[in-house]
Amino acid sequence: GFLEILFSGSYGEARDLLRLLIYAQGLFFTILVTECAILIGCGLAGLAGAITLALLPVALVLNFVLVPAYGATGAALASVSANALGALAAGLAVSRRVAPIMSLGMLARAVIATILVTAGAAVLRVEGLLLVVEMAVLLIAYTGIVVALRLVGREDVKIFLPARTSRPPDV
Repeated sequence: GFLEILFSGSYGEARDLLRLLIYAQGLFFTILVTECAILIGCGLAGLAGAITLALLPVALVLNFVLVPAYGATGAALASVSANALGALAAGLAVSRRVAPIMSLGMLARAVIATILVTAGAAVLRVEGLLLVVEMAVLLIAYTGIVVALRLVGREDVKIFLPARTSRPPDV
């Protein structure tokens, strides 16, 4: 996979851990930090701090339970779980104290889109430079899925589309 492209085949064993950590750091932690930034920007820094501080004992307990049983995979699972819980807690805080982020229907459709693309990634197990092609295919597939599920509409992508200028009428 990607590690073999950058380093050597000996790093390929880390593939499964990286998949978990992509969700832990790339998805859930990013959401958590974004939601905490919203809370801080709205004058709720104490609440953002309390949410993140509350994750420490959760992460410690999860690591204490999962690492002895599952090793590095257990640590990655603990990270995914703690960050997902933090993202959920911060999302609820933003929804209640600032403004609703999204409806449950929209959240369900986003989860469906993520599951579909993750399943596609699991099926398309490629190595080497084909990994870049796989990522491009999955990006296109995800884009199509979110449009089909109406998570993104024309108004959302309007800023990326070329501006239409009206021609003056011919006289």
